[in-house]
Amino acid sequence: MFTKFHEGIDIAPAQRDAKGEPLDEVGAVADGVVGYITTGPRTSNYGNYIVVLHQIGQSGVFYSLYAHLRSTVVAVGSKVARGSLLGMMGYTGDGIDRRRAHVHLEIGMVLSERFDTFFGGAALNGHGNFHGSNLIGMNAAEFLAANHGDPQLMPAAFLQKQEVYYKVRVPNRGHELDVALRYPWLRQPGAAGASWEISFTGPGVPVAVLPVAEAVPFATVSWVKPFAGSHSWNTRSMLGGSGNTATLTKEGARFMILVSGDF
Repeated sequence: MFTKFHEGIDIAPAQRDAKGEPLDEVGAVADGVVGYITTGPRTSNYGNYIVVLHQIGQSGVFYSLYAHLRSTVVAVGSKVARGSLLGMMGYTGDGIDRRRAHVHLEIGMVLSERFDTFFGGAALNGHGNFHGSNLIGMNAAEFLAANHGDPQLMPAAFLQKQEVYYKVRVPNRGHELDVALRYPWLRQPGAAGASWEISFTGPGVPVAVLPVAEAVPFATVSWVKPFAGSHSWNTRSMLGGSGNTATLTKEGARFMILVSGDF
């Protein structure tokens, strides 16, 4: 039996009124700045959602996202403290009803500062850099459990310990990859070569960028963890193939364009 990949954690309401409406407040998981708030519940599958940005020392800016909210009480640019009120739990968004009310929480990385260009323009996008396709969530449940045991554990250190499922080499266009500039801990030692090899977890979170001497004409899978079934099951359909052989799917090739900034 296989389950569909789900970024983040779904947290059910602890309180409901007589009609079954959720009464829970939604607070920030850490200090940060509100980076984005949707303009209405029908603009996204996530309904009303808020993105809070967290500058973690020199490791880069990570995000936390709170989706399916009934209402919001903060503004873009507002500074928020851990636990401070962001809004009220609800059930906005596709496929959510009052019975299934919850807040969907994600924690992860913003892949590109030029997502409008990648997507085809601001008019088509509507969410700027905070479109769901530009946000790659880590295993939030595992991270929060680990952080609870070690409050000093930050996202970068957590991700560096995650299992690598596949590696992809992309051409070096004469500059460092944007994602490695945004998240310096990704960049592994070594002088720039003809290509970059990006290591990913199964869900597609980049965890390392290594310079490689050998050239590649386009994004190419250089290694995959052997698996008897289809690699698509473990990679959000970014890879095809099985065993120790894999190729990028059309969706995977497009994802590599976004991650590498080659657009």
